[in-house]
Amino acid sequence: VRSALQKRRKLAREVGDVELELTSPTSSDLALLMGWKSAQYRRTGRRDRFARPWIRELVERLAVTAEPDCSGLLSVLRAGGTTVAAHFGVRAGANLSMWFPAYDLMVGRYSPGLLLFLGVAEAGAGDGIGLLDLGKGDEDYKQSLRSWTYPVAEGALHRRSPLAAVHLARRAPSRVAHDVVLRSPSLRRSARAALSRLGQVRHRS
Repeated sequence: VRSALQKRRKLAREVGDVELELTSPTSSDLALLMGWKSAQYRRTGRRDRFARPWIRELVERLAVTAEPDCSGLLSVLRAGGTTVAAHFGVRAGANLSMWFPAYDLMVGRYSPGLLLFLGVAEAGAGDGIGLLDLGKGDEDYKQSLRSWTYPVAEGALHRRSPLAAVHLARRAPSRVAHDVVLRSPSLRRSARAALSRLGQVRHRS
């Protein structure tokens, strides 16, 4: 946190006043976030979720939803009046599920993603948010920022039908392989390195 505060002061000196907007109603900020996130997916060799129209539509609809038990929350960090980092998640009462964080690589040396997270934590606490759920995964920032972990089950419910059988048959092998990789630190490192190389190849082509 001390290092992050130093970078915030440096960002303010070199780029401009730093401001956190917990709730941004601006559609251009959401479009900017999705563009950054798509580029990150491609750069790291992962499947671009925002290339799927239904995911874009879902996020856009959630962004204008404001119900006590389900509302989209778009937060932005600005420096000198320019958006340098953004996050979109879903809020349910006092809980905020962190979904899509991203930032401008041009200011990456200031750790804008971390500054955004700390800003959301502080401003969110003042707005009644008591839990920031970082989601599953072993990324370094989740390991360093988390307070605790808890188990979450996942699955799917299918009707008895030929289509369901085909879907299960297609998903099972990749799901098993995915779980094996996640349980092994060495396999996770190898998989990330391979995805990074794939992303570099895609970027060059």
